[in-house]
Amino acid sequence: MLRVAERQYGRAAGAVDLLAVSKTRPAGDVLEAVRAGQRAFGENYLQEALAKIRDTAGHGLVWHFIGPVQSNKARDIAAHFDWVHSVDRIKVARRLNDLRPETLEPLNVCIQINIDDETSKSGVAPGEVAALAHEIASL
Repeated sequence: MLRVAERQYGRAAGAVDLLAVSKTRPAGDVLEAVRAGQRAFGENYLQEALAKIRDTAGHGLVWHFIGPVQSNKARDIAAHFDWVHSVDRIKVARRLNDLRPETLEPLNVCIQINIDDETSKSGVAPGEVAALAHEIASL
């Protein structure tokens, strides 16, 4: 289905991927999705995710951390995930970078932007995105 959509909208083959959010679902459900061809999974409950990552090892899965990064959880996030979707400060990016094991590929990060400037929501202000991206790229 993804490949059909790629062709239909003029995207390169393999440019689109489906991220299945597997939080609260058991490892058995993840493995069922793997058998159906799913490879990318998103989690925001770290302890639950670490157990699933361990229980599904060897299947070539790509793990995305999609929740806020707390400093006491940064080491495990840096060591076990391929992507982090919630970076909104250089301090968080540096910590993840510094804690990433050298044996792993660099960690992929997405910058979280607070487009409405709502104080109740996380994210960098739109006007600060370029500077943050530049700093992150230097890591």
